[in-house]
Amino acid sequence: MTSHLRNACIPLVQLRQAAADRLASILSEIDGPKALVLGPDLSGPLGMLVDVSLLKQNGVDAMYELGPHAIRCQHQDIVYVLRPDLPSITTLSEQVHAHRQEAPARHHHYHLVFVPRATLLCESALVQLGVYGNVTRYELCIELFPYDDDVVTMCLERCFRDLAVANDPTCLYSVACALVHFQELFGRIPRVLGKGDWAHRVAELMMKVQEEPSATPAKRSERVEPLVDELIIIDRRVDLVTPMLQQLNYEGLLDEIVGITNGFVEVEKPAAKDSSKAGRPAVMKLGLNSDDDLFRQIRNTNFNAIKHVLKRRAAHIQATYEERHAAESISQMSAFMKKFKAVQREHTSLQAHIGLAERVSDVTRTPAFLRHLQAQLGVLVGSGADAPAEADAYLEELVGKRAPIAQVLRFIVLMSTVLNGVKQKQFDFIRREIVQTYGFQHLLTLDSLERSGLFVKRESRSSWPSVRSALNLIGAPVSGGASDTAPKTMHFAFHGYAPITCRLVEGALQPGWSHGYMRDALAQLPGKTFAHTVDDQKRPAGAVQGAKKIVVVCFVGGVTFAEISVLRWLSGRQNHDREYVILTTHLSNGDQMVDSLAVALDNALTRHHPASATQ
Repeated sequence: MTSHLRNACIPLVQLRQAAADRLASILSEIDGPKALVLGPDLSGPLGMLVDVSLLKQNGVDAMYELGPHAIRCQHQDIVYVLRPDLPSITTLSEQVHAHRQEAPARHHHYHLVFVPRATLLCESALVQLGVYGNVTRYELCIELFPYDDDVVTMCLERCFRDLAVANDPTCLYSVACALVHFQELFGRIPRVLGKGDWAHRVAELMMKVQEEPSATPAKRSERVEPLVDELIIIDRRVDLVTPMLQQLNYEGLLDEIVGITNGFVEVEKPAAKDSSKAGRPAVMKLGLNSDDDLFRQIRNTNFNAIKHVLKRRAAHIQATYEERHAAESISQMSAFMKKFKAVQREHTSLQAHIGLAERVSDVTRTPAFLRHLQAQLGVLVGSGADAPAEADAYLEELVGKRAPIAQVLRFIVLMSTVLNGVKQKQFDFIRREIVQTYGFQHLLTLDSLERSGLFVKRESRSSWPSVRSALNLIGAPVSGGASDTAPKTMHFAFHGYAPITCRLVEGALQPGWSHGYMRDALAQLPGKTFAHTVDDQKRPAGAVQGAKKIVVVCFVGGVTFAEISVLRWLSGRQNHDREYVILTTHLSNGDQMVDSLAVALDNALTRHHPASATQ
């Protein structure tokens, strides 16, 4: 299960081991067989950390996902592992009360494990809901989930909404604590810099926790040989353009079109194509990580160019199969069978990814998709008087065709961000058109976009042209030639666009962000810019040995797969002396970002009129 972490530049497997040890310690305190109930937002993430065998070794012989109905089990001990949020606590209390009413003679012992820690609000809720005395409480300090050998996520999917709309800073403290725990394992990071107010607050909280006399993790981090040279913290609001754009690298397109959940995607089982029940093909989960050699090659490639990689891999597999004809001796046959087993796995992977590529291609080759790419690029490069009018016209086209609401909202946010808001008249027109076309339930969503600064009225000129020019954000789109499998610029992951966040990371090379063009660009971007060096004589081992410097890039508010691909490309460039590890609150895309800001509101008018329902 940890094979995809074996090539990490720092031993991320230690994160997994530490988490498994903490969970095992809690479970071992509860004697006898037990049922485990996981919150729906934890079942997938915990799967990145814990094997089922470890749970069984510690007495877990039944597992459930928290749902609206009470758990039906014979176990005396029921262990709930939940995030500290009110909906989960409310559901737990309802299940405890339901057990009392249904089987008052049966005596259950309830255990509540908060991940990563309890909150005063949840403790108070347990009291108010009448179950505080019935639940034994624990804290499982797990904040970091190793997603791949260069990506660590906190799986805080509501982080951006909590910060931008609810103004709840809890996750900033969680990020700070996660960074402290990270340094407990891998040593204190000597240089920290960042951009954005959320990033600045995280850095402040991190240093505060490290300096507390009781902060044993911080003290332990000072005794660990540092492995990381630099920490860059980036506030998502510094670059709202990038997540609103259509990703064009293979992994990003899979996430947007097919859907990636906790590192897995559903694919059709090859053997079940013609034998499925009820006309539906059986599916299986395919892991998407660096353990799959083919996926590792194509995940960061622009989709227009992956056909060349797939073709080469198919030819390699075919050539290997043909070697069987040349095997005459026993030793030759034995050598071929070893290669045959390996190539069979490659063949299975190739079939799966060709199938996924076909599903993606069904979308990307449509005129509407290509039109959308051109419209997005038009917003980015437009500077004349007609640019806003062209964007408005395309937006009206989307609404008129009843395009998916997430696509419409992403384009609205893109317009508003690039143009520094829209004029009052157009602002009112857009709101009216959305409500009339998609339903009044989206009025609250539009309010959320406005409160979070994603859709606002224009009050001053846009700084976008200056930022675009200073950071060289626009380049030639990928044409799809064989040479595009090894791009020469970072514009490959989008339609001729280089992410602002990645330009900032690139610009953090010595002399850092203090030189001319980068200093000017940072001044045009929102939020504070900061940098400090820890007064510590220890230097990371890599710096002494002449190896690449290791840089952790922390995204507060989410990161896209396309940005990760660009950072991998940057790390792999010749003469680039940095290797990047991405640490993020969550993995995201534009649809998920605007969906997280949506307000659930039942529109009874659409119940019996499907044609008027939101697409």
